[in-house]
Amino acid sequence: MLWSGRLDTVLLDESVYPDPRIAFLGGDKALDAECSWCKKYTKPGAHEIFVERFGHIRSENLLPVFLEMTAGSKAKREAAAWFKEHADFARAFLEARATSKGADAASAKVVLKGLE
Repeated sequence: MLWSGRLDTVLLDESVYPDPRIAFLGGDKALDAECSWCKKYTKPGAHEIFVERFGHIRSENLLPVFLEMTAGSKAKREAAAWFKEHADFARAFLEARATSKGADAASAKVVLKGLE
């Protein structure tokens, strides 16, 4: 937590932002828990921070969360950029989702089109 010099003025409370160190220490189960909490992060910039911080973790567990963010998050642009930067890793997942009958099929098609 950073303080501005006054105890009543908090500049950034890290406890309300996603922290990938939890996933590093706890493995896939902790990562899954963090992904399930993603929607609960409501502070301004929290979803953008989620993509930035967790985007360094190469895990298929993150792909559905990032895909959902491309459709309905304040971090749409960041999530779409992540897929473009990691197309080699994410393409098979996106192609499978795009041909499925799932709710995220349309989002996967849009993201795939952006990769071209």
